[in-house]
Amino acid sequence: MGQQMLRQSRPRFWERKRQLIRLFVFLHDSLWIILSVVLALALRVEGSRLAALLGNVHVVIYVGLAYFCQSASLYVFGCYRGIWRFASLPDLIRLTEAVGMGLLLTLGTATFLDPLATLPHGLLILQPLLLLAGLGSGRLAYRIWKERWALIYRSSGRHAVVVGAGFAAELLLRDLWDDRTYVPVAFVDDDPAKQGRTIHRVPVAGRLSDLERVIEESRAQVVIYAIPSAPRSVLHQIVQTCQKMRIPCQTLPRLSELVNQRITIDRLRPVSVEDVLGREPVMIATFHLQEFFHGKRVLVTGAGGSIGSEISRQLLALGVARLILLDHAEYNLYRILTELEGHAASRVEGHLLDACSRTGMDRLFASSRPEIVFHAAAYKHVTLVENNPISGVLNNVLGTQVVAETAIRHQVERFVFVSTDKAVWPTNIMGATKRVAERIALHLNGMGGTGFVTVRFGNVLDSVGSVVPRFRAQIQAGGPVTVTHPEVKRYFMTIQEAVHLVLEAGASRPGGGTFVLDMGEPILIRDLAAQMIELSGYRLGEDMEIVYIGLRQGEKLSEQLFYENERRVATEHPKLFLAQNDIPTDWPAFKHELERCFERIQTSSRDELVGELVRLTHGDFRLPGEPPARTPLRSTVIPLAAARSLIAKDP
Repeated sequence: MGQQMLRQSRPRFWERKRQLIRLFVFLHDSLWIILSVVLALALRVEGSRLAALLGNVHVVIYVGLAYFCQSASLYVFGCYRGIWRFASLPDLIRLTEAVGMGLLLTLGTATFLDPLATLPHGLLILQPLLLLAGLGSGRLAYRIWKERWALIYRSSGRHAVVVGAGFAAELLLRDLWDDRTYVPVAFVDDDPAKQGRTIHRVPVAGRLSDLERVIEESRAQVVIYAIPSAPRSVLHQIVQTCQKMRIPCQTLPRLSELVNQRITIDRLRPVSVEDVLGREPVMIATFHLQEFFHGKRVLVTGAGGSIGSEISRQLLALGVARLILLDHAEYNLYRILTELEGHAASRVEGHLLDACSRTGMDRLFASSRPEIVFHAAAYKHVTLVENNPISGVLNNVLGTQVVAETAIRHQVERFVFVSTDKAVWPTNIMGATKRVAERIALHLNGMGGTGFVTVRFGNVLDSVGSVVPRFRAQIQAGGPVTVTHPEVKRYFMTIQEAVHLVLEAGASRPGGGTFVLDMGEPILIRDLAAQMIELSGYRLGEDMEIVYIGLRQGEKLSEQLFYENERRVATEHPKLFLAQNDIPTDWPAFKHELERCFERIQTSSRDELVGELVRLTHGDFRLPGEPPARTPLRSTVIPLAAARSLIAKDP
């Protein structure tokens, strides 16, 4: 009860305080309006005449007119609404405009009433100048007083070196001055023109390469990275220096995340693994994506998962007419619906449905009439699918077939299947099921006028079930961090960029084929673990250890993105490639093989199920260490211009 009364009393307290402040500002300005007339008269007449002149009825009328006209002008121009603590040049300009307009109103009214005859010459020039000086000096004096007190309070904050002395850093510094958390003591910047200069009394003490020296000399306790547009390599260099000096590093979000958002202290966050690992994301303008997806009805299966939810967010931003979300996990669907309905409830609908249900899918397609389908529903955790192979086959293979065939019957324009690098020479059941699903899309491409697009890529950072959240939990628990093998490596990409490229593939012309994302160079998982340990403020080998637990069943040391017999064809996007192959397509025969598998699946042993997957993948599925089932061909890269004819011939 006491806390509730306290919460209720706080708004009343702040409202009373605001009213008192407004009253003070009004009285201050009113006093200066009257005082400016008196001071102007005192400067123009002798002391013996001043008392008599102040008693003159015309002077009294002029003072009253000036008071009302100037007060009204100050109110109209918003001079009572400004915060004196942040008084600056725009406020002075506003005061000048208000005083000038007030003078014109005063003169016009006074001329009409004829009180100007007995007033001394020069009053009309001196009075507005004195009024402007009085109004401005009061505001400036208050700001200086507050900043002097702020300097005393700020001595208790953490000394911070700001990396970067550009526009973003200057905006951040303004906010730092008004907060007691950090005390900016120095800048470092590589611009030669800024060396030795100061920004709001804070010196530019050196270049980025001098950061270690500047930290030592200034006794800094934290480094703030304020170059949102810089490449990751620069941040990586700063993080390494901070780790060496054993002080934390805070950063602003990247430039793409700061669109339409202010650069303030509350935007600062610790450097994350996504900031320093991987390569620079290449994001091309989305005008063509908006043109393709705008006004379309789009269905996303697995919409509550990491990939499905990000696809849904980006599609909504591209202006789809209707976003149909499907998931059989109640909480996941509820979570993404709650998030998206807050932005566009009229354009979003959710369906709690199993993708393997033919009847349910037919009803959904008939009622919602999607034009584009993104099929992201799948079991992706290798170990879980390895231990539950029947569920993996039904969800990943049968679910894909049901949704794909339903899309054809309902004349869907484009079907985008989200695959994985584990579908290339799979050594586990999850990867094998995704390879079978790839073959389903390959066989069905072009059937019924539906273009089937497969998008193959590696891991996404911080997705549900990935190593990043597991490592983070282990670090928070005090370690150790467990890695399967010292040489295991994986491809990684941020989830935002991966989904952007999935949308690029979905909107590609012609609408069909297998697309592969350029994932950059694979990353050693032990390096990822070490980086996360260091970013958390621990020393590897001293504060926390990495423990190797051995590869789990079905895991490989490294993954591949292309089969050896796939031609790597460039596309119009530099990070998107088309995997051309000569695999013959015969959907009736392949569908018959699938039906045989589904008929036997419930009574099959694990070995029999593995045999079925080997047959359905045409030998691509093999146990770790087994040789390929066919002679590999050399992978080639075909330029876009030379490959257009090949793409055009694809069914």
